[in-house]
Amino acid sequence: MYSEDSPLNEGKSLDLRGTSGRVVFDCPYQPEMNWEKLTISLWLKTSSVEPQEVISYSSVEEPGKFRLWFDGTDWIWEVAEGAVWRSARWKTKAINDGQEWHSFYTIADGERDLIQLWIDAKLVAEEKWTGQHLNATNNYLFVIGATGDSTGNADVMTWVRPYNGLIDEVRIFDTIIYPTGWYNYNPRKQPPSTRAQ
Repeated sequence: MYSEDSPLNEGKSLDLRGTSGRVVFDCPYQPEMNWEKLTISLWLKTSSVEPQEVISYSSVEEPGKFRLWFDGTDWIWEVAEGAVWRSARWKTKAINDGQEWHSFYTIADGERDLIQLWIDAKLVAEEKWTGQHLNATNNYLFVIGATGDSTGNADVMTWVRPYNGLIDEVRIFDTIIYPTGWYNYNPRKQPPSTRAQ
């Protein structure tokens, strides 16, 4: 479940290649996250072009809060707006080469009414989002490495679209942090394309 391969060449990354593994956060460690602003930063390395879900905050009863996934052609950052998903999509398979680590930043900004997907410090997708804050409900699951979508049975999750790759440095903020600002603050976290030689 762990690999010595990491974007910073230190520590270990979560290795979900060729597994149906996942990390599920449950009570009492389940963050509520009914926030107006959200930033998630993480590093990914995958060679799979199959549909796969990296991170989600799903409900067994209704649409979840958010999810980052790849549908086979697009990388998608989705944030629920009530009962509807809003999607910032980037059509590419270029980063699914399994050779390089890629920095992902996902943003939900209730103040500016938008969601954004940043990859390797570049804004690649943006969409209007008027949810103002993340959905609030019961029976949510915060999951790394698979979807937590409902099967229709309130007690059974699908666990479909398992992520097939490496994940490292997952960070969650209740504010907006753009990649360039974070990299300026902590240069060791710069993406490979901007890291000082």
